[in-house]
Amino acid sequence: MKSLKQWNPGTAAVLSLVIPGAGQIYKGSIATGLLWLIFVPVGYLLAIIPGITLHIICIYKAYSADREDLDLDNNAPSPATHVKCPDCRELIFKDARICRYCGCKLVPQ
Repeated sequence: MKSLKQWNPGTAAVLSLVIPGAGQIYKGSIATGLLWLIFVPVGYLLAIIPGITLHIICIYKAYSADREDLDLDNNAPSPATHVKCPDCRELIFKDARICRYCGCKLVPQ
């Protein structure tokens, strides 16, 4: 089972303030971070306004959470999908026939 990504929005924003794209890399979006690392300095080389604009967008994107950044796990146990084993009390799928933890034979619900 996948775990939720743990990152701090403030840390991501500060990292992108210091090094454009570092916040995205910290969040786990390495390709996006590398693109920001290239495009923000290019924006500064072209002129100050495009560079500042890109830098602010980079910081905001590092701070904000995209749907894929949250990485909500659709297989997370819920009352609709899981029950506790009557013997060992571990969470198992409702339609399980045998508990994978203790081997108890079950009647699917």
